[in-house]
Amino acid sequence: MKIIKMAVLGFMAIITCIYFIADGRFRRSYHLICENSDGSQFKLEAKYWYYPFALGHEVQRLMDGDWEIHYLGVEKRKARIAPAGIHFSDAKMADCSRVGKLDGYPFVRLAYLKEDGEWSSIKIPKKLYLSPVPAEQPDDVRTALERVNASPRWNFAIVLPKKNRLIYEMPLNSFRDTPGDGQVVAVYKSISLDNGATWQDAVVTTEAEIYELGKSEKAQSFAAKAKKIDEGSRDANPYEGSRDQSK
Repeated sequence: MKIIKMAVLGFMAIITCIYFIADGRFRRSYHLICENSDGSQFKLEAKYWYYPFALGHEVQRLMDGDWEIHYLGVEKRKARIAPAGIHFSDAKMADCSRVGKLDGYPFVRLAYLKEDGEWSSIKIPKKLYLSPVPAEQPDDVRTALERVNASPRWNFAIVLPKKNRLIYEMPLNSFRDTPGDGQVVAVYKSISLDNGATWQDAVVTTEAEIYELGKSEKAQSFAAKAKKIDEGSRDANPYEGSRDQSK
């Protein structure tokens, strides 16, 4: 009986190996921990297919969508899934700069966690989107961007409440530096006085209320910092066995 059982298990193992060799891929995920200055955290997870028999690191992984993001308060009691995703990038550690916490409000791009424990669901009108292509920009905005010598960074646009208003800011990064590492020299800003129902026309201005001018997006004081990353085990625990990036 023992021999038969071992034979069956061995046969199943062989079939499993044949399946993975034939299919040539494994389902895995990245886990990234981004920590705010108060100790609260964002847990980011990105799914991907791993092809162990592919040649070269670049073709071994095929990403399958955006980061899924959970927020854990300082008490770490329960993760709250954020409604806004962030596109996975090869520069994994830079993704932490797209989440953060300011004035007690955790945020993920255009969504923030409200005082009632629910995430905001504000629809941003198309008029607040600013293309990085000069030919697609309104004439007055293009002239203003040329004046401050800057380019819009749509992926880092943020909406947060300030003094009974909603503030929308898209950072404008200096042309002369590498985007992402260059300085925010101005913002593309709009204000809503009715909780996002309507928005004022956006303007290029140096009177920022969210972004700190003179710093890159990832150097902002409110931006979360990468703490741990697990680069892809099939049963990865983001709190155990991963590399600590805070040291």
